[in-house]
Amino acid sequence: MANTARKKRRTRFLVDPKFQGYTLFWVFLLSMFVIVCLTAAIHLTLFAVQSGVMDEMKGTATAIVVTLGTALLAFVVVAGLYLSHRIAGPAMRFRHVLDSIETNVHPIPKVYLRKGDAMMDVAECVNRLIDRVEVREAENRHLASDILERLADLEKQVSGSDVAKSAEFGEDITGIRESCDRIALLNHAPAEA
Repeated sequence: MANTARKKRRTRFLVDPKFQGYTLFWVFLLSMFVIVCLTAAIHLTLFAVQSGVMDEMKGTATAIVVTLGTALLAFVVVAGLYLSHRIAGPAMRFRHVLDSIETNVHPIPKVYLRKGDAMMDVAECVNRLIDRVEVREAENRHLASDILERLADLEKQVSGSDVAKSAEFGEDITGIRESCDRIALLNHAPAEA
């Protein structure tokens, strides 16, 4: 059953139709430009050979072919830079957010993409995940703070008793405080209390 599901996923080539359609449009446009330039160069050369004016038009034909070739190369480079920029920009922003998470930068920066950038839906998903993480971190900080407050109250209640004087009680209290501090450190902020 797993193999069947895996096989079905492999046969689906349009996983992001909007982005892939956009990319295919630019590849088609680029291909058409290349075909038109090459066709023009071939027709110009054939015309010059058939009309017998090859020697007279040699310099002009060469200039036209070189110009068309240069224009073609420039178009390919500009189109390639444009397309790669729409992919590389978001990748760089995702990397920045992941680096921030790795180095415990707080608050975690969100992923902001330009209109027309690739992976817009992934950025929205990552931003929702960041929101959830921040909510959970705030809840953890609140819980750690609440535990420390209750611990302080407990220490006040048993301060004069034999329980408070026992080494075991002191170790338990210290262990709980250290656990709360670790929770607070994992959540990028010191525990209050």
